[in-house]
Amino acid sequence: MALTTMGLGVPLYQHPGLDSAAWDALAVQNVPLRWVVLNQASGPGAAEDSVLYDAARSVKAAGVPVLGYLNYGYGAVVDFTTFADADKYVARGITDGIFLDQVPTAAANVQALGTTLQGLRKRGARHIVLNCGTVPLDERYLAMADQVVTFEGTLPEYRTAMANRPAWLREWKPEKVVHLLHGVTTWADARDAVLLARASGCHTIFMHTTPYTGPSSNPWDGIPNAYWQDLTDLVASFPARPAPGWPK
Repeated sequence: MALTTMGLGVPLYQHPGLDSAAWDALAVQNVPLRWVVLNQASGPGAAEDSVLYDAARSVKAAGVPVLGYLNYGYGAVVDFTTFADADKYVARGITDGIFLDQVPTAAANVQALGTTLQGLRKRGARHIVLNCGTVPLDERYLAMADQVVTFEGTLPEYRTAMANRPAWLREWKPEKVVHLLHGVTTWADARDAVLLARASGCHTIFMHTTPYTGPSSNPWDGIPNAYWQDLTDLVASFPARPAPGWPK
């Protein structure tokens, strides 16, 4: 849905067979959702999982864009594989765009990444989110994508990152920037994160209670049930563009 408020971008890497309630909570109209990521097997998987896709279709029917997950492997995954996986999403007729994970941040990767994004656009990706996990070293990343995840981590790390974000990033529209926080266990901390995002020029955010404990862990295995209603209410209370000053 077209939001006029801050929004939540949800990387829900959990099968509805394990947590159907999380998917049901996202398939509701008037929740401030910018998008939900569909991730079957670090990508589309060999064949469509009907249970997972039915849950995603319910989300889409509520007016929420669904983004297909692709792993870019920090530039190590060749475009042939990336495009073949994107074609699977297209064939299944559900995704509105792509969530490209593990994106490199160096200026040297801009040209190759731009070629990849052109190929995804040709395959119908209307909305592309790049998950760099940190601020890229070249602002052309923000120019070529619809949104960029410029932070992924814990709340203490978030506070440090926001205090040290580069000046050039503040010139970009807040709707260009996405922040993802894991291990946020209390509503007080979640509220602080939303307020900090708003003050830092980021208007798409998500947080979850599950911590990241290593490469085999999944911090995006659901939604923060302990404070989900409070979170959605707070995010929806803030206008998408609270102040002028973002010229790009």
